[in-house]
Amino acid sequence: MLTIDKSKLIEILQHTVDAENMMHYCLSHLAHLIKNGRIRKKMNEFSELAKTNKEFLIEQLNNLGITSYLPENRCRFCNVKAESFSLLGSINLALEIIDIEKKLYKDLLKLYNNTEAKGKINQILDTKMSQKTFLKNEKKFASQAEYKLSFIDSYCLAGIVSKLWK
Repeated sequence: MLTIDKSKLIEILQHTVDAENMMHYCLSHLAHLIKNGRIRKKMNEFSELAKTNKEFLIEQLNNLGITSYLPENRCRFCNVKAESFSLLGSINLALEIIDIEKKLYKDLLKLYNNTEAKGKINQILDTKMSQKTFLKNEKKFASQAEYKLSFIDSYCLAGIVSKLWK
């Protein structure tokens, strides 16, 4: 189970736990705000997978003797109001988090000697690629749908009407 550089492995594991924790909470919250049922369901699935991945990573930390690591709740520090996210914004955020996670998992692969852990990490990377492909396709669809909106549908109708009398 020992690696080339145990301290570097622990550091990357902790960053990856934080990323999965952020993915879990952020996508769970955004899923509640998304009206599209199919996308909401997928966001919830991605959130649950992130939670499972986080548990695997914490187990890896425990195996290295780190038993008291608490994931950082980065959403606490986020200045973006999730309520202001559009479907496209939610998809973009998920894509950004997945890119960060992929890099971290690839770094973990370089440091691990344990073939069982490497197998699980490769499995997680495959899932991340599938998630990214799904989200990229949805991004194209969501972008096309936004362009098809008429001028009046792009804005709050009550806001436009109220300006007519000013």
